[in-house]
Amino acid sequence: MNMRTRVGIIGAGPAGLMLSLLLSMEGIDSIVLENRSREEVESTIRAGVLEQGTVDLMTDMGLGERMKHEGINLYLSRTWLCTGQHSFAGIAAYVYPVRSK
Repeated sequence: MNMRTRVGIIGAGPAGLMLSLLLSMEGIDSIVLENRSREEVESTIRAGVLEQGTVDLMTDMGLGERMKHEGINLYLSRTWLCTGQHSFAGIAAYVYPVRSK
């Protein structure tokens, strides 16, 4: 039995675009629906901080070179309380720079 799967993704933000690429790498067709213009999507940085799991995934997918070149690698060696609910220690994150317009 031959089965074909199609996926509709709402939003061309970081999660939607990453999901579309991951599905494509597995041979699954998808369409990304976005109400903003392509220019606006490409010129707006929406994921300013990338946690280590995302950095690792992007590197594994071959997307890490630009991120490592343009981003700022932070290593949090001390406990940092962000919201009072989460504690981060001994982890790395990338802060992606804001492009000047």
